[in-house]
Amino acid sequence: MRVLNRREAAAFTRLCDGLVRPGTALPAVADTDAVAFFDAWLAAAPRRNRLGLRALLRLAGRAPRPLRGVLDSMALLSYYGDPRVMARLGYDADAVAALGRAVRLRDGRP
Repeated sequence: MRVLNRREAAAFTRLCDGLVRPGTALPAVADTDAVAFFDAWLAAAPRRNRLGLRALLRLAGRAPRPLRGVLDSMALLSYYGDPRVMARLGYDADAVAALGRAVRLRDGRP
């Protein structure tokens, strides 16, 4: 289910771009799954939360600081959770999962 309209998706992209300032080392927000992730997050949220976050997104630049912090945190999680961004920062999810499996096997846990 798609929640964000084009205008909201563009506002979220601008918010992320302003926060992470991707350059040559990191991909542009438009080249990640950040907007799709945020949209899926909203779709899974309770209706009241979804409406509040969409309203907050429209006010992003004028929102009170504590509320803006919530939106900023969600934007950062959406961007830095992208597998390509994590890989460029040196995080290898497959290696971490393999290590976890190896530790469980070594300890005799399922």
